[in-house]
Amino acid sequence: MGGVEAIVLAAGLSRRSGRYKMALPLGESTVIERSIAGMYDLVDRIIVVIGWQAEVVQRLLAPYGKVECVFNEEFREGMFSSVRAGVAHVSGRRFFLQPGDIPLVRESTYAQLLENEGDVIVPTYGGRTGEFGDNLACLAW
Repeated sequence: MGGVEAIVLAAGLSRRSGRYKMALPLGESTVIERSIAGMYDLVDRIIVVIGWQAEVVQRLLAPYGKVECVFNEEFREGMFSSVRAGVAHVSGRRFFLQPGDIPLVRESTYAQLLENEGDVIVPTYGGRTGEFGDNLACLAW
């Protein structure tokens, strides 16, 4: 793979949804499992940052050999604390950064990101970023 890793943020409190989003069913699996599915074959390792409901995520992701769960002690401080916790564990040359509750990013989107060069690659759709479900991942190195 050439040193490509991923950070998936799954430590949040799911306040707005009222239920823990990562464990919600989505097709034959769960939101968190679908969130790693699109990138799984393209990366060497997936760092899943956990916090609230950590045991649930660890149990759901136990069958996935490329997944390493990292506990964010400061998960109540917000998403950026999870970004910092994940980045601290990156050893690859490049990495994807993806919220765990964005489960429908296709493998082709991740593959297109890998074709680009730059310090931070943020996909766009119709000239806009971060507003369309399949285009929220970013790649950095």
